[in-house]
Amino acid sequence: MNRYISVFVIGMAAIAMTGQSFGEENASVQISNFAFSPEVIKVKTGTTINWINADNTAHTVTGNDGTWDSGRVKANGAYSHKFDKAGTFEYHCSYHSSMNGSVIVSP
Repeated sequence: MNRYISVFVIGMAAIAMTGQSFGEENASVQISNFAFSPEVIKVKTGTTINWINADNTAHTVTGNDGTWDSGRVKANGAYSHKFDKAGTFEYHCSYHSSMNGSVIVSP
Protein backbone atom coordinates (compact mmCIF):
# COMPACT_ATOMS: atom_id res chain seq x y z
CA MET A 1 0.00 0.00 0.00
CA ASN A 2 2.80 2.43 0.87
CA ARG A 3 4.36 1.73 -2.52
CA TYR A 4 1.19 2.91 -4.29
CA ILE A 5 1.02 6.04 -2.17
CA SER A 6 4.67 6.80 -3.00
CA VAL A 7 4.03 6.38 -6.72
CA PHE A 8 0.98 8.66 -6.49
CA VAL A 9 2.91 11.36 -4.58
CA ILE A 10 5.82 11.24 -7.05
CA GLY A 11 3.41 11.48 -9.98
CA MET A 12 1.62 14.48 -8.49
CA ALA A 13 4.96 16.19 -7.81
CA ALA A 14 5.97 15.67 -11.44
CA ILE A 15 2.73 17.27 -12.63
CA ALA A 16 3.23 20.21 -10.28
CA MET A 17 6.75 20.78 -11.60
CA THR A 18 5.55 20.97 -15.22
CA GLY A 19 3.10 23.74 -14.36
CA GLN A 20 0.25 21.88 -16.02
CA SER A 21 -2.88 20.45 -14.54
CA PHE A 22 -5.14 17.71 -15.84
CA GLY A 23 -7.10 18.77 -18.90
CA GLU A 24 -4.73 21.48 -20.12
CA GLU A 25 -3.98 21.29 -23.81
CA ASN A 26 -1.91 23.12 -26.39
CA ALA A 27 -2.50 23.79 -30.08
CA SER A 28 -0.56 25.65 -32.77
CA VAL A 29 -1.35 28.00 -35.62
CA GLN A 30 1.31 28.68 -38.22
CA ILE A 31 1.68 32.19 -39.66
CA SER A 32 3.06 31.68 -43.15
CA ASN A 33 2.65 33.30 -46.58
CA PHE A 34 0.58 36.08 -45.00
CA ALA A 35 -2.05 33.63 -43.70
CA PHE A 36 -3.02 31.83 -40.50
CA SER A 37 -2.99 28.05 -40.86
CA PRO A 38 -5.33 26.61 -39.96
CA GLU A 39 -7.58 29.60 -40.56
CA VAL A 40 -10.21 28.06 -38.24
CA ILE A 41 -9.10 26.04 -35.23
CA LYS A 42 -11.38 24.15 -32.82
CA VAL A 43 -10.21 23.59 -29.24
CA LYS A 44 -11.60 22.91 -25.77
CA THR A 45 -11.72 25.42 -22.93
CA GLY A 46 -8.40 25.72 -21.15
CA THR A 47 -6.38 25.26 -24.33
CA THR A 48 -3.38 27.48 -25.01
CA ILE A 49 -2.84 28.29 -28.67
CA ASN A 50 0.66 29.11 -29.88
CA TRP A 51 0.91 31.23 -33.02
CA ILE A 52 4.29 30.72 -34.70
CA ASN A 53 5.41 33.36 -37.20
CA ALA A 54 7.25 31.59 -40.03
CA ASP A 55 7.10 34.64 -42.32
CA ASN A 56 9.98 37.03 -42.92
CA THR A 57 7.95 39.98 -41.64
CA ALA A 58 6.17 40.94 -38.43
CA HIS A 59 2.49 40.23 -37.82
CA THR A 60 -0.03 40.61 -35.00
CA VAL A 61 -2.65 38.26 -33.59
CA THR A 62 -5.40 40.63 -32.53
CA GLY A 63 -8.85 39.67 -31.26
CA ASN A 64 -11.57 41.45 -33.24
CA ASP A 65 -13.26 42.40 -29.96
CA GLY A 66 -10.06 44.10 -28.76
CA THR A 67 -9.75 42.03 -25.57
CA TRP A 68 -6.51 40.28 -26.57
CA ASP A 69 -3.57 41.30 -28.73
CA SER A 70 -0.12 39.89 -29.33
CA GLY A 71 1.51 43.17 -30.16
CA ARG A 72 4.24 42.90 -32.79
CA VAL A 73 5.29 39.28 -33.40
CA LYS A 74 8.66 39.39 -35.15
CA ALA A 75 9.71 37.04 -37.94
CA ASN A 76 10.41 33.63 -36.37
CA GLY A 77 8.68 34.81 -33.18
CA ALA A 78 5.69 33.36 -31.37
CA TYR A 79 2.69 34.39 -29.28
CA SER A 80 0.52 32.31 -26.92
CA HIS A 81 -2.99 32.89 -25.59
CA LYS A 82 -5.08 30.67 -23.31
CA PHE A 83 -8.81 30.36 -24.01
CA ASP A 84 -10.75 29.87 -20.77
CA LYS A 85 -14.28 30.51 -22.09
CA ALA A 86 -16.36 28.75 -24.71
CA GLY A 87 -17.28 30.72 -27.81
CA THR A 88 -16.07 31.81 -31.22
CA PHE A 89 -13.17 34.25 -31.20
CA GLU A 90 -12.39 36.03 -34.46
CA TYR A 91 -8.95 37.57 -34.91
CA HIS A 92 -6.80 39.32 -37.50
CA CYS A 93 -3.37 40.78 -38.22
CA SER A 94 -3.41 44.54 -37.63
CA TYR A 95 -0.70 45.04 -40.27
CA HIS A 96 -2.27 42.95 -43.05
CA SER A 97 -6.05 43.27 -43.42
CA SER A 98 -6.36 40.10 -45.54
CA MET A 99 -5.16 37.92 -42.64
CA ASN A 100 -8.08 36.63 -40.57
CA GLY A 101 -8.75 33.61 -38.40
CA SER A 102 -11.18 32.07 -35.92
CA VAL A 103 -10.83 30.10 -32.71
CA ILE A 104 -13.86 27.99 -31.81
CA VAL A 105 -13.74 26.98 -28.15
CA SER A 106 -16.08 24.27 -26.85
CA PRO A 107 -16.66 23.35 -23.20
